[in-house]
Amino acid sequence: VDDYISKPFDPEELEARIIGLIRRIRLTRASNPLTGLPGNLTIEQEINKRLSRNERMACCYIDLDNFKAFNDYYSFEKGDECLQWVAKMLIDTAEKAGGAEDFIGHIGGDDFVYITDPDNVDKVCKALISVFDSQVGDLYNKEDRERGYIEVANRRDTMQRFPLMSMSIGV
Repeated sequence: VDDYISKPFDPEELEARIIGLIRRIRLTRASNPLTGLPGNLTIEQEINKRLSRNERMACCYIDLDNFKAFNDYYSFEKGDECLQWVAKMLIDTAEKAGGAEDFIGHIGGDDFVYITDPDNVDKVCKALISVFDSQVGDLYNKEDRERGYIEVANRRDTMQRFPLMSMSIGV
């Protein structure tokens, strides 16, 4: 049960609740199921909305470097935990360093979008990098963290060293 209304009911209240339920369903379907962040459809709508209003914006494309190696080495479950951690880090950073109109989305895989005001983008990016760099090592076991890399078979099935994950941001 998502909602209920008792009799007698006001038709206007019923209509408002139905509209609200439809909105929640659309948002849920447009969200990434792993992170709960808005997905591609919502990201595209947000960008188009801001462009149509001629709003100033800085669109940050965030990619996790060496995520595939991490995912292959530690398991998909740990990879999912990493993506959930990144989503939480983005949300926390938006609350601390972002503006009221900031937008965060999960494109898919290890790719995210962060939209903010151009005047605030440097502050947001520096905050994201600082938090990421200070905490990413916690995702690795002690030996790998101290060594600074993991060894994983590459696409040619030869062992290759991959540094600990880093984050690239294109604005």
